[in-house]
Amino acid sequence: MEDCRIRDNDHIDAFINGGPTVVANGQGLCKRSHTIKSQPGWTVTTHGKTAMWTTPTGHTYHSNPPPLLPRDAPGHQRR
Repeated sequence: MEDCRIRDNDHIDAFINGGPTVVANGQGLCKRSHTIKSQPGWTVTTHGKTAMWTTPTGHTYHSNPPPLLPRDAPGHQRR
């Protein structure tokens, strides 16, 4: 939803609503986005790798995942 650090792993389709715990249904969210997503009137759907956030007022925002770092990039976790 905005440029911030990923802090939580989350289901795109909520587990409580039958969303499976699989890679294709996972996303990384910042704390704020994870909290907002659960509030009444908010919906999150996906189209490919793009998450579509819809607010209670009907505004829609698109969120794309960041590019993957090559394994030899400085700071990559799996060096």
